[in-house]
Amino acid sequence: MKEIILNSEQQKNYCLTWINEQKLDGKRTVILRNTDLSPTARQRRTWRMWCREIAMSGLGQHDIPEDVHIAMKWKIVRPMLLESSELFSELYNHFMQLVEFHQDKAEKCREFARDYISTEKLSKEQRIESLRLLFRYWVDKGCNLTDPNLRGIKF
Repeated sequence: MKEIILNSEQQKNYCLTWINEQKLDGKRTVILRNTDLSPTARQRRTWRMWCREIAMSGLGQHDIPEDVHIAMKWKIVRPMLLESSELFSELYNHFMQLVEFHQDKAEKCREFARDYISTEKLSKEQRIESLRLLFRYWVDKGCNLTDPNLRGIKF
């Protein structure tokens, strides 16, 4: 999926060029919608942008943004939800008991992260903290991530 925010003449030209390069085979859909400018939406876009940058960096074991997203939900969001949500904690503990000796434990944990760990369940403060932790973790590993201040995000 490609999302382009039209906020400059350069972005507009890029978008038009991209559309003109597409085949007319009915396999692509272009959707125009208003951009959500709320702080939560800006934070969500920043998280996704960083997942793309991490995947493209070649650092770590994931080269697909969605895989980076799932791994970071497990590493960063899971501990926050375990601390703040009794229901999530019970669900997680039961899940871990079920897969403790499972042959595909790693794959089951990945599925759990994908399906049950959500950044949408974080409070405003937790969301900011998750971004700070993601940024610090990867910058410390040598990954060049877009400066959060350029995205209007203050830690």
